[in-house]
Amino acid sequence: MRRKALDDIKLHDGLEIPKGAFICVSTHQMWDPTIYPEPEKFDGYRFLKRSQIQGHEKDSQFAVTSIDHMGFGYGTQACPGRFFAVDVIKIAFCHMLLKYDWKLPEGYKPVVLKIGLRLQADPTAKLLIRRRQEEITL
Repeated sequence: MRRKALDDIKLHDGLEIPKGAFICVSTHQMWDPTIYPEPEKFDGYRFLKRSQIQGHEKDSQFAVTSIDHMGFGYGTQACPGRFFAVDVIKIAFCHMLLKYDWKLPEGYKPVVLKIGLRLQADPTAKLLIRRRQEEITL
């Protein structure tokens, strides 16, 4: 999340950010193994497991913002459309799972690319997709 300061700003600790400076919020904590075990490994149950830990029942829900996961921003600047976005993502994901089989090519090992402060999936990765025989009509 990169932003440009529209005015001179003095933070509570005395740090001054001049007008026109670009600032970036670190999302490093989203990859912190003390918060999310094995953060570079895909775990489809990661947030379900975290929600079962006392004190994290609510902060592990998709649309909830927290300092540990700022996918939708945080605080007063959190995305107001995040609840709608979550519903659309869930509907699209369900449709894709019901209509198609998905798999990686035999022997392929996913790679996470580290580009500056960002981590991203390999854009050259291949994914094998096959339309399923319909079990229910959508």
